[in-house]
Amino acid sequence: MLAAVLDRRQVVAAGGLLAASPSGQSGASLPPLATFGVQVYDDDAAERYTTQALEAGYRSFFTSPEAGNQRGFARAVRASGVPRQALYIAGSVLSDDAESERAARQLTATACDESRSALSDGGVETLDLLLIERPAGSRAAVRGQWRALASRREEGWARGLGTCNFGAAQLDWLPERPLLNQSPFSLGVRMPHAAVLQQHRLRGVALQAWGPLGGPFGAFPAQMWQACAEVGAARRASREQVALRWITQQGVGCCVHSRSAAHLRQTLAACSGSFDLTERELVRLGELAAEPLV
Repeated sequence: MLAAVLDRRQVVAAGGLLAASPSGQSGASLPPLATFGVQVYDDDAAERYTTQALEAGYRSFFTSPEAGNQRGFARAVRASGVPRQALYIAGSVLSDDAESERAARQLTATACDESRSALSDGGVETLDLLLIERPAGSRAAVRGQWRALASRREEGWARGLGTCNFGAAQLDWLPERPLLNQSPFSLGVRMPHAAVLQQHRLRGVALQAWGPLGGPFGAFPAQMWQACAEVGAARRASREQVALRWITQQGVGCCVHSRSAAHLRQTLAACSGSFDLTERELVRLGELAAEPLV
C-alpha cells in the first residue's frame, strides 16, 4: 500500500526537496514535502523566522491571515533576493462562521481581499495555492466558500485551490476536488491514519500534515517518542526526524515550524529523504499510533 501511495504522488527530486508532480487542477502544482509554516507572532518575528527558513534552504511556505503576520513574511521574501518563481507560497482564508452559501461566498471573498492586500504590500502578488482554513457548517456554505476561492483563481491571484481540516464527507461537498487538504496527520495524534490516507487517495487529493510533531495537541505520548528514538538510533537520526520521515515517506507533506536554524535544517533533511524507514518500521509506528494511550 505504501508503494502505491508513492507512485500516485509521483514524487520526484526538485530543488533539493522532494516535490510532487502537478495533479488535479490544470496549471497548478503541489508543494514540496517540506513547507515552512509561518506561525502566530508579529510581523517583525515573521520576517526574522522566514529569513532564517530561507537561509536554511526552505523554498515552500504557508502563511495565514489568521496569524496576523503576512506583511512581515512578504517583506522577508522580498528582501531575500530569491526569485519568486523559485518559491512555492500557499495561503489560507478563514470564513467558517457563515451559514448560507451567499454569506460564505461574501465572507470568503472579503478574507481573500484582505490577505491579498497584506501580501502585496510586501511584494507577494500571487499564490501557488489558496486554502480554505476551516469548512463552514453546511454543504451550501462550503460551496460558497469554494466559489469565492475559484473566482480568485480565475483572476490569476491563486494558481491552485485546497482545503484545511476537511473530513472526507466535507471534501465531497465541494464542486471540484481540491489539490490538497491540510490535516493534523501525526504519530502524536490518535486517528485512523491508514483510513485517512485511503480516503484522500481515492479522491485524488494530496495530504499535508500541519503540526506534524503534535501541534496544539500537546506532547507526543512517551511510548511513541521512545519508539521513534529506537528507530532513529541506528541511523543517527533524532526521534523528531523519524516522526517526520514516517509522514513524508508515505507521500504526505509536512508543514513545519521552528525558531532554531539547526532544527530547521534537520527537519528539511528528514523530509527530503536523507534516510528511509523500512516497511516494518512504518507499520510498527503506525500500529503504535493506533493503540490507546496509557
